[in-house]
Amino acid sequence: MNKQEAILKLWQLAEECIKNGVAIDHDSPYEKVFPSFGLGGFSKSGTASLTIHNFHGYYEVVLKTRYDQTDIVESFDDICGIAFSWFLNYSTKPPFEEPSEIWAKHFIKNKYIQEQNIKTYKILA
Repeated sequence: MNKQEAILKLWQLAEECIKNGVAIDHDSPYEKVFPSFGLGGFSKSGTASLTIHNFHGYYEVVLKTRYDQTDIVESFDDICGIAFSWFLNYSTKPPFEEPSEIWAKHFIKNKYIQEQNIKTYKILA
């Protein structure tokens, strides 16, 4: 896509994040060339950057996370899937055993996880 289309798509995805209750920060730690938004809750990665990447004159909306991982995103579900991937990769390592509150309801909605209510008892006597 061209630069203007990419900027429009970036703003649409940012709006979709807000609509779905995912807070965005206008000051992303990764990107300073194009508009970018920071999204939290990406397990060990921490904050991800929703921004634009120039692939030799062809522009794409991407999500940048830790270790220079860059994924092309088309929808909010793509972003959610990347957040789940980070959770899944670190879910056995403290303190990342539970999904971020930011993403838990979206993981359930997308059938990545299932909420379980486990009953426990405490002895009082």
